Amino acid sequence: MVNENKTAPGIDPKIYDETYTYIHAMINLYGIIHREKVVEIINMQNDYQISLDDLRLIEEDERTRNIETYIGIKDEYFVSASIMVLEKFDEVMKQKADKPYYNPEKEELLKYADITYFEVNEQFEAVRQFFRKRFWRKSKADELAREVKLYCKSADSLANIGYLFENRDLKIKHEKDVNELMGLIMELANNTRVPENNGFTPNEMEELRGNK
Repeated sequence: MVNENKTAPGIDPKIYDETYTYIHAMINLYGIIHREKVVEIINMQNDYQISLDDLRLIEEDERTRNIETYIGIKDEYFVSASIMVLEKFDEVMKQKADKPYYNPEKEELLKYADITYFEVNEQFEAVRQFFRKRFWRKSKADELAREVKLYCKSADSLANIGYLFENRDLKIKHEKDVNELMGLIMELANNTRVPENNGFTPNEMEELRGNK
């Protein structure tokens, strides 16, 4: 429910709540986003228009201050809680610098308001099928595949993927299987949308740079 005392005069409560959903989605996809970019994207995708003053009301909303909302605020930026907690703001900002933004359609963008959402692409399916053929029951294999996919949202995921398998006590006996799995994970990581690329995958970013 909208806190009516926090809603500015003239702002439709539905728009207020949708703006809040947009912020969730944008920090999950982009990691860090300037408030002006938030306004730009919302106004581009909708018939209604919001202003920076409207957006500042969200910052004052008690829900924004609740850690369960996964929204952090630093200077002029909305920030994912994971970046805030790990104190990676400056590091991620350097990696994002001068990169364009991936701009999905509204319906797709708002799916990212769910922190566990990701695109199910062919690379993810390949990893899932690897686990399904070799390990446990399907539900366990699917769970691990999802964990790997979410792990790949970090730009340094490949360097640290071993920690994930250690925590899950995942043992693969044959070197051939290890090499196959790591190859599949590398393909998945290169086709996963990461905040450091403003929502583009590493492969997409390379293609964009090659076209310049």
